[in-house]
Amino acid sequence: MGGYNGGEIASKLATLSVKSYIENNFSTIPHDKDSILKLIESGIEYANMVVYEKAKETARVRKYGYYFRGLFNI
Repeated sequence: MGGYNGGEIASKLATLSVKSYIENNFSTIPHDKDSILKLIESGIEYANMVVYEKAKETARVRKYGYYFRGLFNI
């Protein structure tokens, strides 16, 4: 969705947020499939919250959006 009403900003922010969340929390979880999947899910939820909060404080991009697609080999 990059390019639409700040979508490129939302997409980049979401990507960086998911990456950061997973990197910061990976060492704190068991390394089994279910725990890793839960970490990824939590990372996506965290990114959504970060994008939502940023949109609320930035009037120009209040209606921006993004979609998340990922491929994970666990």
